Amino acid sequence: MEKAVLPTLADITGLDKKLEAMVDKQLDISGKLKSVDSRLEVLSEHIRQAGIYLKYKPGYERYKQENHSTHRAEIRTYEAASSYLKAVLNSEHTLPIKAWKAAYSRLTAERSELNKQYASLKNEVLEVEQVRKSVYELLHGEAKERQLEKAQIVSR
Repeated sequence: MEKAVLPTLADITGLDKKLEAMVDKQLDISGKLKSVDSRLEVLSEHIRQAGIYLKYKPGYERYKQENHSTHRAEIRTYEAASSYLKAVLNSEHTLPIKAWKAAYSRLTAERSELNKQYASLKNEVLEVEQVRKSVYELLHGEAKERQLEKAQIVSR
């Protein structure tokens, strides 16, 4: 009866280390994704508020002076957007909408790439975990087989 070639302890340790490194990388990518998602959310809100501000700015002064009760909602919306943008821009006087949109576009592309890396790594981790599980099952089966052989020798 021919024995199966078993992996050495160094191979198993290497497999464990590879799996650990892969999981660490997966966690690193996940952290980067969270950071990118957070920044995208902030930029999205900046761009949205700037759009509101620009939409209602032309009529704001006119509505404010005329004190139209029919335009109170627009006045409040403009004032809220203006207040938001003042807090965001600190002492800047111009809206960096192009820069925000460029950053948003860049981060969206980065997010897409990170998602691809994460998905690929996730599949690799699953494969390595399956190999690792198979190796341990094989080793456990071989150990049981040896115990049975020893028990048979002793019982003779």
